Amino acid sequence: FNPGKDFGPYALPKAAVVALTKQYALDYGSHGIRSNAINADRIRTALFSEDVLKERAQARGLTPDDYFRNNLLQQEVYDTDVAQGFLNLALAEKTTGSIITIDGGNIAASPRYPASRRWLLAITFAAGKELSRLDGGFSPSLKKGGKN
Repeated sequence: FNPGKDFGPYALPKAAVVALTKQYALDYGSHGIRSNAINADRIRTALFSEDVLKERAQARGLTPDDYFRNNLLQQEVYDTDVAQGFLNLALAEKTTGSIITIDGGNIAASPRYPASRRWLLAITFAAGKELSRLDGGFSPSLKKGGKN
């Protein structure tokens, strides 16, 4: 989910599901109870009226049909794709505390790192350095003596 202006009533329940999923995994995993969730986005449902859909599409300069294909895969995600995700989680017997996002790669709706962590990760990946060199010991792969 991606919080945005006037998005509280929509974002709050999604955030609560994420938190509760992880909390239940912590609380009940030792009893063999798994807790996972699906985060589906831009699925054609009756949740939004045609007017709301047109408004969202127009805000992005898209037609309503293009709105549903506006993701990295450039494919509309269907309710059957979400159902497949639920089935996959049900069959993943060693998985708990996981949230599977089914949205065709809608990166704009992904949770974001705080600016300081984004900068740290960008530097880390761009320079090929270990996180431990930048933030004092985060990476377990740094060899003894501080040398790679």
